[in-house]
Amino acid sequence: GERVAVKIKRPGTDEIFERDFVVLSFLAGLLSFFHIGKEYRPKEVVLEMIAWTRRELDFRYETEHAQTLFAHSGKHPDTVVPKAYPEMSTARVFVSEYLDDDSLPVDFILTQLSLDPSFEKRLQSERHITLERMASYMVIDIMRQIFIDGFFHADPHPTNIYFLKNNKLGYVDFGIIGEASQRRLFLLRFMHGISKQNFKQAAQGFIGYAHRIF
Repeated sequence: GERVAVKIKRPGTDEIFERDFVVLSFLAGLLSFFHIGKEYRPKEVVLEMIAWTRRELDFRYETEHAQTLFAHSGKHPDTVVPKAYPEMSTARVFVSEYLDDDSLPVDFILTQLSLDPSFEKRLQSERHITLERMASYMVIDIMRQIFIDGFFHADPHPTNIYFLKNNKLGYVDFGIIGEASQRRLFLLRFMHGISKQNFKQAAQGFIGYAHRIF
């Protein structure tokens, strides 16, 4: 009796993308052959994009990503990640918990604000959503994912972010995920030092981060 959201890949989607990959690879090869934009290494960029897109088209990866984010969000009651159902999901079908009807995608909110300035007040009075607080919390939550968990939603555009009643933040679409290495701890140390005007700590963090890159 539980409501779920079902994401289904359209038939023929893989074939369409594979044809596009051939064209992109050919164009990247031409750019490399004629040394155009070589500083951007077009072949490497295209190969990485193809690899990520193929993973995104396989919903088994999205299921795994959703499970990991769901586990990490368990300690943060104001962050909502829909529970995934791996037993019902396949490479073509992703099944997850359904966000309640009161959740609003950020792109809808932005559109309504541009049409009706009073919409912000209605959000606060009817749904107890404060936009300033939500903007601040979203930044904090994504920083938490990157620097604390080391596993973060890497595609947080306005259609993938939802605001729920009582200032809760929801995420959907887990096809693209980022994983941060241990270098993030040095970067976090650097940023914390800057925020506290502790320049010795900031310098130590920066040197540690740079040392592990070069």
